[in-house]
Amino acid sequence: MNRTLTLGAAALDALSLQVTILRADGVIVQTNHAWRTFGVENGLATDATLGMNYLGVCDADGGDESTEIADGVRAVLDGESDEFVFEYRCDGPTDRRWFLMRATPCLVDGERYGVVTHADITDRKLAELEVQRRNDELRNLVHLLAHDIRNPLNIADGWLSELGDADPAVVDRIHTSLKRIDAIADDVLALMQSEIAATEPTEGSIADHARDVWEGMDTADATLVVEADRIVTCYPKLFDHLLLNIFRNAIHHVGSDVTVTVGTTDCGFFVADDGPGIPEEDRDRLFEPGYTTHTEGTGFGLAIVDSVAAKHGWTVELADVGSGARFEVRTTPSFTSNGPLSELLDVSEPAD
Repeated sequence: MNRTLTLGAAALDALSLQVTILRADGVIVQTNHAWRTFGVENGLATDATLGMNYLGVCDADGGDESTEIADGVRAVLDGESDEFVFEYRCDGPTDRRWFLMRATPCLVDGERYGVVTHADITDRKLAELEVQRRNDELRNLVHLLAHDIRNPLNIADGWLSELGDADPAVVDRIHTSLKRIDAIADDVLALMQSEIAATEPTEGSIADHARDVWEGMDTADATLVVEADRIVTCYPKLFDHLLLNIFRNAIHHVGSDVTVTVGTTDCGFFVADDGPGIPEEDRDRLFEPGYTTHTEGTGFGLAIVDSVAAKHGWTVELADVGSGARFEVRTTPSFTSNGPLSELLDVSEPAD
């Protein structure tokens, strides 16, 4: 029995989590090394918290967070809840710190105890704050493109009608250039928005998304064929951007009479066209922002496709199919008949 208790205490001390064990009335009966070390670093004696009432300390503080923690831990100790989790900030003398507190019940010889852990999640929170800062910067740039650049473009386009007897060919070239700048702004906006944290993903039909995007485009004589469907978990607006830019790529590079096919694979879906395909020398740079082989292209369409796929945790690649361009999007891990799964689950018939 003593050896078991010693092993239990040693196991607790080996944890990097700060751990304390509470009696049903909230009194601290055991702590681990990480808990005691944290106390010493913050001005407490090594065993200062033993015998203290965890709930009493929270009640005495009286703050909103302390009250919520006390209520949550009480619910666990009273058997009203199986778990209580709470994230909070607790700064040190010179730095910002965040912790994740978790309380769970524990029965010993019929008596109820509570195990409370505090995990330092500062690195995760700082990373989240950095992502938020980056997203804020991107939103500011999106606003700049959407308003501060678009407005001068609209004004310039309006002044073209005031040129009177100017050479129509020159006016047409200026108008085309302004439209190209506007198209680039559209694509850069979409690319930047794909980098900004999206809302919660939802389940959606690939076929439904494809048809809705296609119907909203100027497709001239182009044809969409949906061979198969699958439900994927996606960010709807971003997913639409992915499909839109693959469709646009097909129409721009093949022509207005292209046939675009959407279908499924073992681990995702594909979008293919019946054009001449993409030359070997262009494949390595296909997803680079700004790279284009089309005179009217912006060079951002496939970069948006790649960025949106990454946002979903997917991958996209150009498949080598001999003719046409076929983009395959992998949304799930691939388990083929030659993969590790088939080796583990050998269902072949036994030899005679």
